[in-house]
Amino acid sequence: MADTNLSTVVATTFTGALVGAVTGNTAGTHTGAVSGNVTGNVTGNVTGNITSPFATTGNVGVTSVLTAAITWETADGAIFTVPATQIWLIHAILLRVTTNYDTAGNNDAAITIGTDGDVDGFLVLVDADLQAADTEFTGAPAGWQGLSAGAQGVFLDGNWAAFPVIGADTIDIVTTGTAADAGAATVYMIYTRVA
Repeated sequence: MADTNLSTVVATTFTGALVGAVTGNTAGTHTGAVSGNVTGNVTGNVTGNITSPFATTGNVGVTSVLTAAITWETADGAIFTVPATQIWLIHAILLRVTTNYDTAGNNDAAITIGTDGDVDGFLVLVDADLQAADTEFTGAPAGWQGLSAGAQGVFLDGNWAAFPVIGADTIDIVTTGTAADAGAATVYMIYTRVA
């Protein structure tokens, strides 16, 4: 194919590397590397890795999810860090228990997630919550916590759409329990970076 300008290759197939900007809508198939800017609509499946400006601007304006694997041995302190120049709107922090938290029969395991300003601002979980079979309410998936106001801290339990965390701050965890000897979970933070 002599003309590799995609504006003239609409509704056809193009194979090989494409370097430069793509402008407009294309209805064809492209196999190979694309390097440059794409302006317009992309309809269909994209397979492979996409490197975009989000990689350098930290997902400004895009809702994102961060995860942190924790256990009963996780040290108290930061599990997520907001960089100094950024503002994040945190929509939810959820915890999925994958292994029951056990405190040798004392039943006093607890996890709080918050910030330096309020250590339990996002989640307040007690031993009964920290069991893989526990459901927060009828129909909720087993082991998932932070779905209802009863498990949420003051930052989110007022049905706020988001809570702002401003740069150089951390999202912290505190895990307690007498003679703790088991427990594992994943923390999911759903947020949007706005600056």
